[in-house]
Amino acid sequence: MVELLAAGLSGSHFGFQASSFFDAEGEPPGIGQLILLINPGRFSPGLVEHAETLFAAMQDQPGVRLPGERRYRQRRQEESRLTLPASLVDALEAHATAV
Repeated sequence: MVELLAAGLSGSHFGFQASSFFDAEGEPPGIGQLILLINPGRFSPGLVEHAETLFAAMQDQPGVRLPGERRYRQRRQEESRLTLPASLVDALEAHATAV
């Protein structure tokens, strides 16, 4: 279905028709792009809370981790190693709010 939407609707090559991305042989792949935006709040206003119930139940199972969990854990560890002067943090925050 995704290929029909990304390639079919845009008139681009289907996967089996496109040349390789891994070498310089042949014509450009000529692929299409599909960007699908869904506002879940329009369908299910309590989706976030409902999903958190699912995620909590999954994490209660031994050996289960959610996508990105390891990366976020590593990022938190790295952030705990970096100390910035308060004056620099204040200046950066002021700049961020001004933009």
